[in-house]
Amino acid sequence: MADINIVLLLGFALWGAVVGVIVGFTAVGIGLLGVSGLMIIFGLDPLIAVGSMGIAGFFLMLSGAVQHKKNNNIHIPVALMTAVTAVPFSYIAASFSEEINEIIPLRFILGGIIILSVVLLFYRYFIMKGDETPFQFSKWKKFTAPVLGIILGGLMGVTSISGSILVVMFLLVLQMPAAMAVGTTSAVSAVSLMVAGIAHIQGGNIDWQAIAGLMPGALIGAAVGAKFSDRVPVKVLRIGILVILLAAGIMIFV
Repeated sequence: MADINIVLLLGFALWGAVVGVIVGFTAVGIGLLGVSGLMIIFGLDPLIAVGSMGIAGFFLMLSGAVQHKKNNNIHIPVALMTAVTAVPFSYIAASFSEEINEIIPLRFILGGIIILSVVLLFYRYFIMKGDETPFQFSKWKKFTAPVLGIILGGLMGVTSISGSILVVMFLLVLQMPAAMAVGTTSAVSAVSLMVAGIAHIQGGNIDWQAIAGLMPGALIGAAVGAKFSDRVPVKVLRIGILVILLAAGIMIFV
């Protein structure tokens, strides 16, 4: 207990609350903002930041998945067919994250994915138009879902980024309605982050003090964000998120 820094613990809790609120409002932010913040604000090693935020992210995604299941926003067949490859590949990627970091520094992978996510989210928020049509899980989509799982599972294992990229891929590639894409993402991400978290624990890539602070702050923040999500202008919130993400991506590269 003597090693616990109360000020640092409170700092982690505050950052967890900030990330939680944004996740509650938008379902985006666990990996994109959470990991980059742990690196930039708290100076954590990229491996430790990814592993620690992945554990906190699992609980956030799990709570979201439970709520989305109640609202019938999870497409079970898509979730299962994506998870069947995403889960093992997230574990493999997390297990070899140290070796990957030696070849390509994780900060560069994370920075690149953040900037890519800004582009994809900009497209989703401001360009993607048209009325949503009933989702049809056609044969080509049944083939595509496991392929997406391989790519996205690997990214989740290495970076703990889950919601943003997965949601956009479900929207663009599988052409899912927005609510269904977010709900299905929560389910796939929860299981994948849990398995990746086990690999990070085995590899010692965890800061337990960070998790102790992040967890309560993130869960409370997510609940607050979800409750008041309809009281903040969506366009203002989305622009703010894109600006913050772009700044974080640039700062990681610098």
